[in-house]
Amino acid sequence: MNISASFNFQDIRQDAHLILQAGLQAVEPANLIQKAIEKLKLERGPVFQSFFESTDQEIILVGAGKAVTAMTRGLLAAMEQRVIRGNTIGSSQAQAPLSTIEYTVGGHPVPDESSLRASQRLISFIENTAASTGIVNLLSGGASSLLSIPEKPLTLADLQQLYQVLIHCGATIDEINCLRKHCSVLAGGGLAKVARPRKVLSFIISDVVGDPLDVIGSGPTAPDESSFIDAMNIVTHYKLEHKIPATVFNLVQAGCNGEIPETPGVNDPIFEKVTNIIVGNNHMALEKMAWKAQQLGYEPLILSDLRAGTVHDLAHKHMAIIFQDEPTESQIPPPIAYISGGEGTVNVTGSGKGGRNQEFVLESITAIAGHPIVVASMGSDGIDGNTAAAGAIADGWSLTRARKKALDHHEYLHHNDSFHFFEALHDLIITGPTGTNVMDLRLILTRKDVP
Repeated sequence: MNISASFNFQDIRQDAHLILQAGLQAVEPANLIQKAIEKLKLERGPVFQSFFESTDQEIILVGAGKAVTAMTRGLLAAMEQRVIRGNTIGSSQAQAPLSTIEYTVGGHPVPDESSLRASQRLISFIENTAASTGIVNLLSGGASSLLSIPEKPLTLADLQQLYQVLIHCGATIDEINCLRKHCSVLAGGGLAKVARPRKVLSFIISDVVGDPLDVIGSGPTAPDESSFIDAMNIVTHYKLEHKIPATVFNLVQAGCNGEIPETPGVNDPIFEKVTNIIVGNNHMALEKMAWKAQQLGYEPLILSDLRAGTVHDLAHKHMAIIFQDEPTESQIPPPIAYISGGEGTVNVTGSGKGGRNQEFVLESITAIAGHPIVVASMGSDGIDGNTAAAGAIADGWSLTRARKKALDHHEYLHHNDSFHFFEALHDLIITGPTGTNVMDLRLILTRKDVP
C-alpha cells in the first residue's frame, strides 16, 4: 500500500527514537558493572573472595575504551572502599570520577602520541605495584587504539598508517584486530603479560559479534586464537601488501617464518590468574529495544542472523525480509518492529563523509519509498564513521523530499557521502558520545501491510 502525501510519519519517527534510546539505556556501563559485581557477591566464589573480601592486598584499577569513565563510576560505587588508585585511558574529555584515578584521552580510531604515552604510563603504574596486588581491568570498544605501543621495530607512524588502511579496506573487526594483535605490545594478551604474577579481573563490554574475548579491544587480557599466518592471509586477501608499511609486512612475515614468538595462546601460564567477564553486549540492547517496541504497540522481531557483512548486503537483506522476498521466522501482521544489531563493513572508495549506519539507511531509502516504513540505524557509541552523527533516520517520504532538494542518493552512495545527504534532510541522529559501545543498533518500523 503506497502512502499519500498527507501520511504523517512523525509518530513513527518518535517511536523509533524511543526504542533506540531504550537500547542505549540497557547497556549503560555503570549499571552493567554494578550488576556484575552484585552477581559475583551472590555467587561468593573464588573471584569474589579474592577481590571483594580479602583485605590484605591492594586493589588497583586500570582500563581503556570508550566506556571506561562510566564503567569506573560503577566500579567505584560498588568497590570504593577497596579501589583507591587507578590509571585509565578513554576517547573523550570526560574526567574520571575520583582524583586518584588518572585519566588520559588517547587517539581514536587511530592511535596518537597521547595513546602511546598513556599506555606507557599504564605499564609503569602496574609494574610499580606489589606482586600480591589485585588488578581490576575495565575494557570496552576503542581500546585497540587507546592501548597502543608498537611492537619493535615498528613506530607509532607505522601503527597509524596500518590502522588507517584497515579501517577503510572493508575488513571485519575480527580481521582488523588480528593484525593489531600482532603489531601492538598490549594487544593479544599483552596486558596480562605485563600484569603477571598479579591477579587480574577484567570486566568487559563487548563491541564484537559473538563476544570473542580475544577480539574485543584486541584482547589485552585474553589468549589469542589467531596467528601470524592468519594476519598474512588477511593482508593478501585485501591486497594490502603495498598499502601497509613495509615494516609491518616484514614483521608479519617474520612471524610466519617463526623468527619471532607468537602472541600467547590459551595454554600460556600468563593467564593462570586472569578472569574475564562479559558484562554487556549488543544482544542486551536489542532485547530492551524489543521490549520497548512491544510497549509501543509493535510486534518485535529480532533479526539475529543479520549481524555482519557489507552494509550494502545487510540493507538489501533487511528489505528482502520486510517485503517478504525472504521468509521471516513467522509471518506476522503490522505494525512490526524489525530489530537487528552488529557491525557492517564499508569498503570506502569515495572521499565523502559518513559512516556505516548512515550508509545503511541511505542504501534502504529507495526500497521504502512510498511505503509506511521508517528505517533508523545508529552507532551505540554515538559516533558513526568520520562524523559527529550517531546515524540517520529515513521514511517512505524521504526520497521525495530529497528529489525536491535535487539530492541524487546514487551519487551520495557512490562518494560515501551519506552524512551530507541526511544533513540536508535534517535526518541525522545526533546524540554525542554516549559513554557506551556495543556496536550498532538498527530498527525498521512498519505500520501497514507492505505489498
